[in-house]
Amino acid sequence: MKGARLLHAMRIWRQLLVQYCAVAMTYRVQSAIWMLGGLMPIAIMLIWVELAAKGPISGNGTSYDRHDFAIYFMAMYLVRQATVMWSVLILDRGIRRGELAPLLLRPMPPIWAHMAEHLGEIVIRLPILLGVFVLGLVLTDTLGQLTVANTALFALSLVGAWLIFFFIHYCVGLLAFWMEGALSLEPLIWYFSVILGGGAIPIDLFPAVIRDILTWLPFAAMLDFPGQILLAKIGGAALLLGFAKQIGWVIALSLLRQKIWRAGLKRFSAVGA
Repeated sequence: MKGARLLHAMRIWRQLLVQYCAVAMTYRVQSAIWMLGGLMPIAIMLIWVELAAKGPISGNGTSYDRHDFAIYFMAMYLVRQATVMWSVLILDRGIRRGELAPLLLRPMPPIWAHMAEHLGEIVIRLPILLGVFVLGLVLTDTLGQLTVANTALFALSLVGAWLIFFFIHYCVGLLAFWMEGALSLEPLIWYFSVILGGGAIPIDLFPAVIRDILTWLPFAAMLDFPGQILLAKIGGAALLLGFAKQIGWVIALSLLRQKIWRAGLKRFSAVGA
């Protein structure tokens, strides 16, 4: 029985991915604009590479040379581009305009369609993103520093980063059940991730007290942790702890989403939507 349900769920997911891949192909120009708008980590990389031209930049017992900054911020580029989210927009519009109501009639939770929409976009964009990523490493003469093991672990950490990003955006989007300005909160997620997650400055270079606090926030688990893996600056128990933090945040945010969804759905039904 469970096997039949699993196969049924897999068929639904396959159909959803095919559907939203087709949608992503339809809006290729929009996808291209998003990718061009996501080049900020590369611009920041150029600044740090220039700052480190005369020697490594040190802090808290660690140091970053020009090649370290190149790898780290190319990792930031790939993470940011692979985790582009617009759940807040979808939910804000769906809740305010009643577009969520038809999704509630489907035999699957609306979140499935929302996740598939984002994954379909990634499938279409990924070849270009990987091409830019590899080209950036080649031009900075750092491609040879990557190892198969660290690259595989980096790819695994991307899954955790994507889930954390998705659930944060989804929780914020669900606030539209109670407020009209939920969409205005979306830029805050971006600012927090850049400032507190290592998107502008590697967390290792923050003062020790601040660094120790930031490493436990979800933003560091989304950005800095994958970057540290690709740099091979983390391993052993610290690596396991990093993945444990990602899993912990995914579980916590997933549970929070369910709680907000149930409360919001009661309010949505109460107003006759």
